[in-house]
Amino acid sequence: MGGRIVVQYSGHSLFRSKYISTTMAVPALAMFDVPILVAHLFVFYFDIFAIITPPVALVFFVAAGLASGDPMRTSMISLRLSIAGF
Repeated sequence: MGGRIVVQYSGHSLFRSKYISTTMAVPALAMFDVPILVAHLFVFYFDIFAIITPPVALVFFVAAGLASGDPMRTSMISLRLSIAGF
């Protein structure tokens, strides 16, 4: 389910993807007796991956600009950090 959230909502803003995936994924996880807070945190965790992984991944360009760093190095670090979700 987490991979589906990342792929399906990677082009949306974080608020929009959190809203859409919360209305779809949290009730599905609740049917499997997952506590509601855990389900929300699970969805939020993978929504964050949607903005830092390809194909969109615009957040690391902003982060590199704010830190005056190299965008490609920042993108590789963000990809390395997000590999735990897959």
